[in-house]
Amino acid sequence: MARCAAAASLACALLVSCSAALRPVPAKDELSNGTPAWPDCSPETDGHLAPHNRTGPFTPVTFNDITWQNKYRYYTLLPTSSERSIFPVLIFMHGSASVYEMYSPNLEMYASQGFVVIYPFIEGPKQDHNWWVTNTNGDYIVKGVDYIKTANGNLSSPLYQKLDLTNVIIAGHSMGGTCSIMAAKRLPSGAVKAAITQHPGICGPFGPPPSPSTWMETDLREANLKFPMVFMTATNDGAFWPAPQTAEHELGCFKGANVTGPIAFVQYTTDSCKEDHARDPYADEGHTCAFKIAPETPWVTTAIKLYGQQDGSKTSRCYSMLWGEGEGSLRRDANVEKSLIVNGG
Repeated sequence: MARCAAAASLACALLVSCSAALRPVPAKDELSNGTPAWPDCSPETDGHLAPHNRTGPFTPVTFNDITWQNKYRYYTLLPTSSERSIFPVLIFMHGSASVYEMYSPNLEMYASQGFVVIYPFIEGPKQDHNWWVTNTNGDYIVKGVDYIKTANGNLSSPLYQKLDLTNVIIAGHSMGGTCSIMAAKRLPSGAVKAAITQHPGICGPFGPPPSPSTWMETDLREANLKFPMVFMTATNDGAFWPAPQTAEHELGCFKGANVTGPIAFVQYTTDSCKEDHARDPYADEGHTCAFKIAPETPWVTTAIKLYGQQDGSKTSRCYSMLWGEGEGSLRRDANVEKSLIVNGG
């Protein structure tokens, strides 16, 4: 009875019945402090099924523009809940010459799923749109990890005592994907729960500037020795080599890294990552498939929920979807042309 009442509270926010709210089975009925357990994953709630754009139950999402130490600029997205006061954190680093609006629909969706989203800038929202404003060594993700520790203890911060610092995920796209790999390499074990890289720059020894200009196979291996990872690309990604050579090169780097896992290499099909003009004026094909609401975003959602909310539990639906082989799993996604999973989970 108490369990159904807790689920019904969540169901009101989702406008579904108590039984429907319970369909994604929580890993635990209730946390030790009485807070309801996080909803488990499902193909429906994570956006794997059409129409894909599934806003989570933790709305509305509050936006803040924050400057820290008179130097570091962050956009932050804070979810809302009447049942919990702290949330896991997703630090997401953008690609070069990007603007926030390229990523904002997906970042807002992640926040609605119960994550505080931290979006770092190198110099600022306008400046980062210039092609020469770049970073590839993970500095701004690493600094973001420092920032959330300060913000969580700062009474004047809008994030004060709202951050679950034991459940932090780092992620990024393109240049930011390289930063995710490099930050994971640099951060100590236990600093974050997982790292996600979407269409990172090609691995070395040569790559686009600035120094270190690229990531090396040894960097990926060192990062994965500490954290679970998901690595994404697409067959029609032609950002660094003519398609499909970019994806082929990325797969070669992945294999050459001799990773120990848990880690997944995911290559999406050309058809799933073709231009559909849904994100106009921004292109969303190939290298920028990460801008779409699918096929990549739902798997990012499943991964961050597994490690940020389900504590990597092997009994969770999140786990079976990401690392398993059954119906609804990554291995069986029709949008995936190639997947290589090493010691999943």
